[in-house]
Amino acid sequence: MTHHPFFHIGLALNATAHEGSAGDTPAHWQRAILDADAAGVDFVTLDDRAGRHSSSGQSPLDAILLAARVGPLTRRIGILPGVVVPLNEPFHISTAIATLDYVTNGRAGVVPVVPDAATAAAIHALAGASLAGFPAPRREPLYADADDALQAVRLLWDSWEDDAIIRDAASGRFVDREKLHYIDFEGAAWSIRGPSIVPRPPQGQPPIAVTIRNGEDIAWAARHADIAFVPISDDKDADADLRVRLLRAREQAHPLRLFADLTFTLDAHAEESRWERDADGAYYAGTPDTLAADIVDLKARGYDGVRVHPRHLARDLAAIDLAVLPRLRDAGLLPANSDRPDASLRTRLGLPPALNRYLDASTQGARQS
Repeated sequence: MTHHPFFHIGLALNATAHEGSAGDTPAHWQRAILDADAAGVDFVTLDDRAGRHSSSGQSPLDAILLAARVGPLTRRIGILPGVVVPLNEPFHISTAIATLDYVTNGRAGVVPVVPDAATAAAIHALAGASLAGFPAPRREPLYADADDALQAVRLLWDSWEDDAIIRDAASGRFVDREKLHYIDFEGAAWSIRGPSIVPRPPQGQPPIAVTIRNGEDIAWAARHADIAFVPISDDKDADADLRVRLLRAREQAHPLRLFADLTFTLDAHAEESRWERDADGAYYAGTPDTLAADIVDLKARGYDGVRVHPRHLARDLAAIDLAVLPRLRDAGLLPANSDRPDASLRTRLGLPPALNRYLDASTQGARQS
């Protein structure tokens, strides 16, 4: 596993943040993202309501639309909205994320979601199950359709060469048609001719991150993802086994980054950290000191970063910004100066440059030098 000089920290805004009715306003989530941006968090992920069908404390807004609203207001933070890939048009996913990459100057990504068995039928009905070619609400067809969708999305991002735009008003030529590529992708129930209607994103390929829940997610992440979010619980043996399975599953040529996924709440008066459970699952409870120490331990266990899920957004996010991040900088996990507004998300996370599959490597190497 490749290690990078610095650890990375991300923030998940989702249904584990219990805020009541205040969570229904766009300004509520916008303020949290801007605060995290100012504090030096590397990226934020946004749950899409359709991914869980519905849940209290979760933004009622479409995650991509929320990202599009907030993205231009941010300076350095990466933004990865969630999207239920089997139930959305791959063409629309690709253009939405490419557009987000432009308005954030190369800081977009995406968290594709396959609905779990408990919510698949409800999401299926919500999205329009009567449409022709709609995937069946069963695990195998949903994952198969998601596989097709992500392949098509990546192809569409590459369908414009980087120098395809001419903008020569004198000659009336604005695009070099020879540098646009038909992807001609055939899925099981749909096809896309292409090319995209949005030029190639600034990052070439915005990072794709998959949240691991089961064996299908492991195989899916190994095939498509740049980042895998690996759940952390009170069972260290199970956590270690899951991480080993991920390392074995990933393709050797595919640089998959592993991020610990940690749901937490902070208790300033706790004498020691502890694990608790409720209807949403297991979560970590402790002080800023114990949380920072446990994050340092996650780095020692070989993780490239951590994504934290604050259960009480107003209280826990402030503690992350003001107490936990400074402790991690003191421990050498994070850079002392996090003000790098010009860095793309791929660069920040240590991902290699994304080469365009329609060009040979020697040509692209010459262009980048």
